[in-house]
Amino acid sequence: MKNGVPLARLCPLPHAPRPRQPRNALGLTRIASDFDKTDADIIHAFIPSE
Repeated sequence: MKNGVPLARLCPLPHAPRPRQPRNALGLTRIASDFDKTDADIIHAFIPSE
């Protein structure tokens, strides 16, 4: 409350018309096995070789 006036009304949310369905993520159907492998050029840009 601020100055005796409520800031929000507490009430139940209306139900969604239907449950969400998972969809095709922009056509991505598989993830490469090395997707998290860091490129050597990026490593050398941040950690210069001695």
